[in-house]
Amino acid sequence: METYLLYCLSAIVIVAIPGPGIILTITNSLKFGYKYTIWGILGNALGILIVASICATSIGIILIVSSSFFIVIKYIGAIYLIYLGFKLYKNSKNFSKNIRVLKKTNFKIFKEGLYVTLLNPKASLFFLSFMPQFIDHKKEYLYQFFLLTFLFALIIILVHLFYAFIFSKIGQKVSMQNFGEYISKIGGSILIGLGISLSTISK
Repeated sequence: METYLLYCLSAIVIVAIPGPGIILTITNSLKFGYKYTIWGILGNALGILIVASICATSIGIILIVSSSFFIVIKYIGAIYLIYLGFKLYKNSKNFSKNIRVLKKTNFKIFKEGLYVTLLNPKASLFFLSFMPQFIDHKKEYLYQFFLLTFLFALIIILVHLFYAFIFSKIGQKVSMQNFGEYISKIGGSILIGLGISLSTISK
């Protein structure tokens, strides 16, 4: 029990540190509101479950062993983050809350959350390096791995929901167009920076 508690506390800290997923959650909650942001959060959580499943079946080890494969995934992920950042920055002047338009974006928001996780090789490296430290090798491996994965996905949902709730409230209180543009530009710039940073990491 103490091991799982330590794992959950560590996971909360890791998830809470602003990264691509958190930045998307913040910008989505400010622009779309709490309800629509949930779709992106679910996409992010599903991405984690998929990545963890791949790692559990040992396919994820390719990211460690194969430098070429790692580089390909790394640059695809970096390009996608830069693309999202540039799009957010470019569309900052269109920051609005037209619900009739936003109702059509649920799946799009979901896909962005999903792809941000799937195209980030750091997610695989995390599961292949951090998670095994909390697995008791005397017990069944897969059960523990997927239990820890489920807990991590649940923590992602809860932490992101907290961010979404706080920033959606801010978005409700501050409706000035200039504020929306400012937040979009900051979020876009951060995503571009994270994409560039991702392209420079090595195994």
